[in-house]
Amino acid sequence: MKKTFYAVRIGRNPGIYESWLECEQQIKGFAGAMFKSFATIEEAQAFMHGISKEVDVKDMLEIYCDGSYAKERPEFATYGVVIVKNNEVIMKFNGVVDDHYNSNNITGEVFGVLKALKWVIKNNFKKIVIYHDYIGLSAWYDKSFTANTNIAKYYLENINKLVKDNELHINFIKVKGHSDNKWNDMADLLAKQALSKIDEYIAFKKQQ
Repeated sequence: MKKTFYAVRIGRNPGIYESWLECEQQIKGFAGAMFKSFATIEEAQAFMHGISKEVDVKDMLEIYCDGSYAKERPEFATYGVVIVKNNEVIMKFNGVVDDHYNSNNITGEVFGVLKALKWVIKNNFKKIVIYHDYIGLSAWYDKSFTANTNIAKYYLENINKLVKDNELHINFIKVKGHSDNKWNDMADLLAKQALSKIDEYIAFKKQQ
């Protein structure tokens, strides 16, 4: 059976969905909703970016980020990052951070995005698409959500500086977690694998 991708650019929870029922939940009764169905994921992504069909979204650097944490060790968060160019992974990494913000996996995803952008800058890329689970990463950036929390303020301060100082051009696409997007699932796995590095991270900090 042929797959259909439903891109919701404006709605309750913008993103790309694989069923009409999920799409309808985002747009029904939502004033000014903007959505469209496509036969391929690439066309749906282009619509989300506002990119015309003449521009190949595959030519843009794609970043997939996810975060995780362990309930028994909530003072730490982890991140996983997968960087894709022309449908090939060119870099992937994960790590552990102190969660001073008490935001669990959101802290991890925030640090994943910021660390990914630093890699992007070091390697001289400018046009970037960030795929993410947590809607706040795009909504804080475009000011559709108010950055009230400490993690949101930290994120905005740092991402705005990176974008401005390095003339980056960023687009965001929200992807549904655990939806069989192979790169997003890889980032999720990397974030979970990083939980095993917490003791190593603590030992490293003690040596500093």
